[in-house]
Amino acid sequence: MRVPDAVQRLLRRFDVQITHYHFTYAARRAQLLKHLGIRDLLDVGANTGQYAHEVRFHGYDGRLWSFEPVAAPYEELVRSTQADPGWQAFNLAVSDYPAELLLHVSRDSTFSSAIPLVTSEGRPDSVQVDTETVRADALDNILPTLDGMTGPLGLKVDVQGHEKAVFDGAAATLEKAHFLEFEMSAVEIYEGQDLLPEMMAWCYSQGFVLALSEPAWMLDTGRGLQMNGIFVRRGTQ
Repeated sequence: MRVPDAVQRLLRRFDVQITHYHFTYAARRAQLLKHLGIRDLLDVGANTGQYAHEVRFHGYDGRLWSFEPVAAPYEELVRSTQADPGWQAFNLAVSDYPAELLLHVSRDSTFSSAIPLVTSEGRPDSVQVDTETVRADALDNILPTLDGMTGPLGLKVDVQGHEKAVFDGAAATLEKAHFLEFEMSAVEIYEGQDLLPEMMAWCYSQGFVLALSEPAWMLDTGRGLQMNGIFVRRGTQ
């Protein structure tokens, strides 16, 4: 069905665009999860559970394992899991080795990170308002402790610039993963973070290929400072 141009122009006045659901990022992610047969999805940097809610809404019915270190969003995350027997929450940061980690807590907790913020351009609520010391461990240590996990395995990482540390502690985990989703930054948002070209090259060196992407951290100018990328294991059909 084609929506007439006049209707689309009218709707745009209200910041609304009609498109086919099949073409949306969320629908295509759901299609990939189903096609790859993902039954265990690790949700690293879960915050209050937004990602888990989204994949559930779009049809994912496998197990969810969510990790959130910041106390306040973790409490909300736990409440969300109580109505979903296939979803477990852990009050834990994920990094490259077991340690206590100092988190820089932002006004909007979704931007909290183990790495100091460099710019809050376009996102004033990303500014730091507190710190919190949390327990951290590596995925390769965590994975063997998760009872009931069978795979195939998917991994989503949303840790605001700390991605490479997560991956450095996940060599064995990544070997088992068929699906990998995380944010990549085109410019330095968090101090010293690896940028999009380095992260893209790293993914390909680990046997993953880019399957889907969408812009993120959008400015009013139309420019995106980040990109969400979904990678699949090379050789998966």
